[in-house]
Amino acid sequence: MADRIGARVPEVVNEYHKRLADSGSPIIGTVSWDQAARQAKLIVLDVAAALRSGSAPSRGARMLAREVGLGRASYNIQFTEYLRAVGILFDVIVAVVAGETGTDTATLLLAVGALNQSIMRSIQETANGYVGFLLDHVHQSHLDERRRIARELHDQVGHGINVALRHLELFDLYRESDPPRAEASVVTAREAVGSTGGAVRGLTSELRLVEPLESLDTALRALAESVLALATRIEVEVNGDEAWVPPDMRDESYLVLRESIRNAVEHGRPETVHVRVDIAPHELRGVVDDDGTGFDPNRPRSGAGLASMHERVALLGGSLYLTSSPGEGTRVEMIVPLPGRRDDPHP
Repeated sequence: MADRIGARVPEVVNEYHKRLADSGSPIIGTVSWDQAARQAKLIVLDVAAALRSGSAPSRGARMLAREVGLGRASYNIQFTEYLRAVGILFDVIVAVVAGETGTDTATLLLAVGALNQSIMRSIQETANGYVGFLLDHVHQSHLDERRRIARELHDQVGHGINVALRHLELFDLYRESDPPRAEASVVTAREAVGSTGGAVRGLTSELRLVEPLESLDTALRALAESVLALATRIEVEVNGDEAWVPPDMRDESYLVLRESIRNAVEHGRPETVHVRVDIAPHELRGVVDDDGTGFDPNRPRSGAGLASMHERVALLGGSLYLTSSPGEGTRVEMIVPLPGRRDDPHP
């Protein structure tokens, strides 16, 4: 019987592919399908091995599962899609095993137990690979953020200070021989110092997140009033009880919204950016909508900002959606599940 089940691997893989395609799974059509097919084969062989000798699932299947997790994360396939696919695979293999065992209940129970053990270990290893990939990229995003702040300190603050010093030197040079020119130099130096102060305040407001946020609404409004928004009107609307959001999830959600606002202001040149956050006991939903230049989401883009946003939301178990087209502005929506329940107004 073990050999008969092992020989039906191609049938299992074909049926698995068909059902995934029928369900609209994003696994189909990517390199992830090759991994999924190999994983399905190894799990079937695990079941056959258990029927043959009672052995535990092979190390190869578990190692491949970690590779599958890395692949899912790299293709931005949500872990929930992997769990849905595993459920489909379970049903396919059980149908094959039931057809082979017939009325032999003891053998069927042994096979299903081995199948469950193999799949659960695969899920654990896949989750480890998936989370490991995301954590590595979040770490890289933190490094990119530090480099960005260093660049802004150099480009904005350093430049502003140099301009102010240069014009103060000109004031000393011309204050006796050309008072009007000297006075103009003082005015320019004052403007440079004011601009530099604004840049420092903007960077400082971002760095304050070293401490946990006390209020998402307050932090977003402070961001809207910072130097970031000098040429753009930013409207903020936060609905619901922030007490429903755990502090770490609130902090990460703010970072995603902040990056969305920054991208809109710096790249879209909008007149208005509307930020709306709706908080329910079971879900946080945030939208950043701008009337800027927009862009083609299908064209390759440089920079790690959008990837960082996707990774942060994925680590929270949520989803991020981006809609844009040239001349039509951009809309970014994040949906993050919260620990509360729909039927529990006081989690």
